[in-house]
Amino acid sequence: MIENIEFIQMETPPFNPAMMDLEILCRELCAKVAPLLGACGIQVNYKSTLKSLSLAADAELIERMLLGMMSNSARSAMGGDITVKLSRKGDRAVIQVTDSGVLNEKCPITSVLEGHTRSPIPASGEGAGIGMPVVCRIVNLHGGTIVLDSSETQGMQTTIAMPIALGTTTLQAHAPRADCAVGRNPLLVALSNVLPSSSYNSEDLE
Repeated sequence: MIENIEFIQMETPPFNPAMMDLEILCRELCAKVAPLLGACGIQVNYKSTLKSLSLAADAELIERMLLGMMSNSARSAMGGDITVKLSRKGDRAVIQVTDSGVLNEKCPITSVLEGHTRSPIPASGEGAGIGMPVVCRIVNLHGGTIVLDSSETQGMQTTIAMPIALGTTTLQAHAPRADCAVGRNPLLVALSNVLPSSSYNSEDLE
C-alpha cells in the first residue's frame, strides 16, 4: 500500500514506455490470475479477436493497471465472474473489465475513481480504496481515458482507451523504478484484498 501511495503522490513517477504486445500481456496475465481467483469462487474470462496488438507503453505499469482493475472487480463480484476484453478502435487500444457484482447505490462512481470510499467493495478484507486512483494515474501517463459504468444486469464496467502510439516527448527515458515488491509474488500482492490468508505461504512470497 505504501508503494501505491508514493506512486500517486510522486510528481514525476517512473515511466519507461517501449513497444510491447498488449494482447500477450492481457492473455497471459488473465491465465495467471484465473486459478488464484478461481479458488475464491470467481471465474475469470478473457475475450479478444486480436492475435496481437503492439503499442508503445510501459509494460510493468500496464500490468499493474490491469491487476488493479481486476482486483477491484473481483472484490465487487465475490462468487461471480469478471471478464477482460481487449479490442482496437482506430488508433486506440481498448481494455474493458466487467464484473457481475452489484454497485452500491450510495457510492458515486466518481468516489471509486478518486479513492474517497471503499464501496462498493465488501467490508471484509477491504483495502485503503486507492487502487483505482493508481489505475487512473497510469492511464493518464499513457495519454488514455477511463470510463466507469454500471447496471443492475451487468455490474460495473471499466473501460480504458489508450493511444497505440505515444508522442516522441513521452518516449524519452525516465529514471528507473525501484522494485518495492522484491521477494513477493506481484500477483499475490495485487490481489491481497481479495484472496484468503490461506493463499499465502512462504513459498508463494519468494
